[in-house]
Amino acid sequence: MMHPDQYIVIANNSDREINVSGLALAQASNMNTLPCSDLTSLLPDYVVAANIYQIPAGQNYTLAPGEVYVIASQAQNHTESYTPNPEKDTGIPVDLSGADFELADNDAAMSGSAVDNPKVPNLTKVANSMPGGVTAWMHPYGIRPLFLFDASGIEWSSFKSQNGFTYNDRPKKDAAIQEYQGYKVPTNLIVDAIETTSATTPYWGNYTSKSLPVTVDKSYVQATIEGCHHNTFMYRVKGTDGKFQDTNDSSVDVKIEHRSDFKGYPEGWRNE
Repeated sequence: MMHPDQYIVIANNSDREINVSGLALAQASNMNTLPCSDLTSLLPDYVVAANIYQIPAGQNYTLAPGEVYVIASQAQNHTESYTPNPEKDTGIPVDLSGADFELADNDAAMSGSAVDNPKVPNLTKVANSMPGGVTAWMHPYGIRPLFLFDASGIEWSSFKSQNGFTYNDRPKKDAAIQEYQGYKVPTNLIVDAIETTSATTPYWGNYTSKSLPVTVDKSYVQATIEGCHHNTFMYRVKGTDGKFQDTNDSSVDVKIEHRSDFKGYPEGWRNE
């Protein structure tokens, strides 16, 4: 990933159709390079998330076995607005104009304003009290891991009232402690997650302790090879049965590689 061309792909790894309407995408508030005791003390029963978005509930977003949905931060052709940075870049951004969903939320943008693609449905914004910045939403360093949880039966006003959590944390090394607001997500609602981290962060240190319960991911995986702006792709490997491997151990289930030849998901990519 570069940015703002971050995206994730969710897949139906089962043998039956699944309606993913109501599925929530969240980001752990705890940085696994700078762990916060207020947050780690809630493990393994809860993961606190300040940023939560949801695939619109009550709709028919059904995935057949093996099918995927692409969720983009911004569903744009990012090659069109790309200005090369030879000191940082080892590739080019990707075309995400054919994504299935997007955030298109200014609070989820790394910098500047988000651009909305009217052809692509937006995720429902539930909360984003940690907007912008390098350690915020979908940043390639991955030190605040993303996770999926089943929110199809959640009424959000009640959830926020019952699960609101105020904590004190520092935004980077040597910074002053600040107060933040997040929400406790019960671990038993988590559908999938990968404990991503990075050894290349300039201000946030290296991996120290987990942000996710070991029942979700018993290990962790580096999300970067050299740093940001390097067309780095993380993906699950497939087993002999042709399905994505998921042993809840990212050190064996996940690989990361540099792919400068990948063009992304342009409009009509499924028909190519």
